[in-house]
Amino acid sequence: MNRCKRITVICIAALCPGLVYAGDGAVQEKALGDAADDIVYTPITPCRLVDTRGSYPAVYQGAGAFSSGEIRTYTVAGGNGVCATQLPVGLNPSAIQVQVFGIPINGGSSGDIEVLAEGKTFGASATLVYLGNVLFTSASTIAQVNLANNRIGVQVRGGGAHVAIDVVGYFKGSVPVDTRFGNNTSLAVAGRGRDCTLGEIILTAGTVANGVPAAGQLLSISQNTALFALLGTIYGGNGTTTFALPDLRGAAPNGLTYTICTIGIFPARS
Repeated sequence: MNRCKRITVICIAALCPGLVYAGDGAVQEKALGDAADDIVYTPITPCRLVDTRGSYPAVYQGAGAFSSGEIRTYTVAGGNGVCATQLPVGLNPSAIQVQVFGIPINGGSSGDIEVLAEGKTFGASATLVYLGNVLFTSASTIAQVNLANNRIGVQVRGGGAHVAIDVVGYFKGSVPVDTRFGNNTSLAVAGRGRDCTLGEIILTAGTVANGVPAAGQLLSISQNTALFALLGTIYGGNGTTTFALPDLRGAAPNGLTYTICTIGIFPARS
């Protein structure tokens, strides 16, 4: 006698984003690429986001090989640099599909590369394992993006290596938009007012700000050495001649401007 067992599948929504509950008790799988889905994948012509060697065009070009354990962060933004102009302006991807290349600098030393959303803890996985005696190794992965600042983090462990990263597509989540923020912002021009602390973020409703609008722009390291000492390349730049300010235009309430203090008091640790 044949018996059938009824199996109930319990899925937490956050862990099963591709499944939809269908009212009648059935669970239906959603197809990636359907515009009605929560997450939509869009392929693009491969775009070189990172190339530490400096000999190939990239949004983040040069800066030299990673040393063992070093972490660097990179912004994924529309119209950014050499080839990311394919990405829509204002894009806030939930994840990107990338091709990662590891080029060892020490023929006798191997290692691995991990790509995560900026701010995540490294060490739980490896995106790519490279061998010291292999010219270059490549792997494809889907990397989550820090939704607050559009940034990914990259760490190299083991032997040092050059890293190249191509973006080949992106995932866009259907996140509700808060209409109170991100429209007609960053209207104020740079200005001087009260004394401020270097790196301090200030919100202004006027047409002249105290500080420089925080719009993701690149600044010269040689002309802003104190501010660079605080920010480094957290928000972008090549780390040798330029660094970037955070881009807070989309986070500002409508009509207001977020600025950053670039001339002021250097903060002291308490």
